[in-house]
Amino acid sequence: MTENSQPVKPVVYVKTHKTASTLVRNAVEKYADIHGLTRLVPPDTEQSNFVCNMSADYLATLQPGYGVSARHIAYDRDFFQRLMPGALYVSSVREPLERAISHYYYLHPDRNAPGFADFNHWYANNLDTPVPECPTQHDVHAGFDNYMVRWLGFSEGIDEAAVRAVYDLVCVQEKMDLSLQRLSELLGFEVRNQRVRDSNNKTYQNFRVSAEIAELFRERNRLDYQLYEISSDRLGAVQASADIAAVLKQGKIPWYRKIPLLDALVPLPRPASPRIIGLVPARNEEDKVEFALRALSKFTDAIVFLDDCSTDGTVQVVRDLSEACRVEKIIEKPVWHRDEPGDRNRLLAAGRELGGSHFVVIDADEAFTANFLDGDALRKRILSLKPREQLSLRWIHLWRSVDHYRIDAPVWSERYKRCIFCDDGSSEYQSKFIHTSRIPKMKGKRIKIEDSDLGLLHFQFVNWPNLELKQRWYRWLEKVRDPEKTVAAINNKYANSVDESGLVLADTPAAWFDGYTFFDRAVFDIPDNWRLVQMREWQQQYGEDYFDGLA
Repeated sequence: MTENSQPVKPVVYVKTHKTASTLVRNAVEKYADIHGLTRLVPPDTEQSNFVCNMSADYLATLQPGYGVSARHIAYDRDFFQRLMPGALYVSSVREPLERAISHYYYLHPDRNAPGFADFNHWYANNLDTPVPECPTQHDVHAGFDNYMVRWLGFSEGIDEAAVRAVYDLVCVQEKMDLSLQRLSELLGFEVRNQRVRDSNNKTYQNFRVSAEIAELFRERNRLDYQLYEISSDRLGAVQASADIAAVLKQGKIPWYRKIPLLDALVPLPRPASPRIIGLVPARNEEDKVEFALRALSKFTDAIVFLDDCSTDGTVQVVRDLSEACRVEKIIEKPVWHRDEPGDRNRLLAAGRELGGSHFVVIDADEAFTANFLDGDALRKRILSLKPREQLSLRWIHLWRSVDHYRIDAPVWSERYKRCIFCDDGSSEYQSKFIHTSRIPKMKGKRIKIEDSDLGLLHFQFVNWPNLELKQRWYRWLEKVRDPEKTVAAINNKYANSVDESGLVLADTPAAWFDGYTFFDRAVFDIPDNWRLVQMREWQQQYGEDYFDGLA
């Protein structure tokens, strides 16, 4: 079954702790990247290693329009139906006692810690002791007993009809190959089960559960076992686990020495011939985006554009340019939520789907110097890159006019921007919510083009009032997303952007624009008032005093 034959629906993955859930989450978030869906993520960073990373207060502020939820949020019918109507529902389970032991040692990894007790002793003496509370879901962490049933939103009287009424698929860790086959059918692309050692649970590698504790646990967790057996039977094929009988008969917990690797998606095949694809994200750039795309198209075979919920005519301008600039994919986010790593991953996934081997990542206020066209110089350098190799260019800051650029301090005259790479088919972007690198997280050779006559033109500083407003907007955004960050820390972070101490300018060479017959300098005189509108909305939401002191 191919991707194109699948209806693009929202997907809710109710991620159950210690059930190989990260593997399934990766697949579901890949689905989001492929289809350009907005992911429900924590407010300031991916925080992918944290079990509970979204507060109830934050979740209450969310508005409809998300395409994928794949974090540790227990099933809440009203919450998910409000945010993601018509969604597919997926979850995952594991043999209940095995899951509880793994969860316990995840929370208590150090055998040498004061007061450490193995699971036998702890469970026998703390039957009603709660698991540390998750700020997102206070009620479901009441304890280990029937944890999965409560997390998936069930209670007494669970049966197959009840499971089917909510979930399109419940994966089973002990039947993960079959689970991922079903998941592949549901999402429309292949997901492979690769395995490595369970590095989180070395403490319980040789752990043995007593027969008495195993019997007590099974008695107290009948609902979890019902859910587990229903989910296993629903997958079909062989019985869930040949080891389950041994758990009760011999009192021995088999240690699953291999668990799914986090990077478990099948890399897309390398294209038969190299293809350079430009990746461009933007918001409210209807005046400048035409020049950026026309200039970029001189060096690329195709372009993928991501619109970050623009309120102006940006998307229509890009559509009108699609044929002339070979814009083969336009991703439109339905809800504005600044998520640069997520946006860049969506762009990269779409570029891979189009057969990209080499990627050029720029913003809508950038363009390569036109003299890179001489002898097809830049394309040749790009195509010479091997997988994971990255290309850096001089980042040329045009200053208060397109006629001048800044050359004084090294931060201005000797600054390079890594923005081109040869793909390895699997690397992804990881960062906080803004100022994400142009290159995904990968280890590879970094190559500089050090010719002072060539580089990447940066137009951010051309219109000074727009620059000052943009820098102020960034400061306010930081305060909205991270209320604990001090005013001093925020101001210090952005201070250099408007510092003209020791300013020295040079004349812009004509060769940097020769060949760009479509260049219109007047577009950089137009004010960017949309940021001012949003800042006024923030003032109404948070109060006028909230942003005091932010320059």
